[in-house]
Amino acid sequence: MEAESLFSKLPREPVKAVHALCSRVGDFDSGLTNRQRLEQYETYLDILSRFVRFAEHFDLKLAYPGLTPDSLVNINRITEFFHGLKGSIEKNMLRPGRESGKPASEQPVESLFFPGFSIQDHLKAQNLVNDLRQLFKTSRDIDPAQRTKLLKRLEALQRALNRADLPGLSLSDFL
Repeated sequence: MEAESLFSKLPREPVKAVHALCSRVGDFDSGLTNRQRLEQYETYLDILSRFVRFAEHFDLKLAYPGLTPDSLVNINRITEFFHGLKGSIEKNMLRPGRESGKPASEQPVESLFFPGFSIQDHLKAQNLVNDLRQLFKTSRDIDPAQRTKLLKRLEALQRALNRADLPGLSLSDFL
């Protein structure tokens, strides 16, 4: 399958288009073995790349999964990203707007993805996690066992940032 086919005939409204695309990515990924997924690695990267351009076109500011040298880890991160995004949209589009009384579908896109946690906060947290990861990996002062522990905790934090069920958090909750 080519990534281009996932992007054809999407709804015009950005949030509905993102939701439809997330569903298509899930359908594409479901049922594939790890070997088949690895054979489709370039397709997964193409999907993410096209989605970034698509999101920029609609001025959607999202934190994208960090990529590593491990292809299977990258595939898992990409599929988790789309799964989490789909869940967030479904969860929040069904909930009425918080203050304005408007349905969530009429709320600004930022409030749909992470209620109480602005996109800017989310992006800053993602960048801080990535910066810490680089520091931990390159530091000579950290014991290897401690480094592994710290990197695992950062990975857990990164997964929490990408999950759709984030509670209303502020950036200070991570610092």
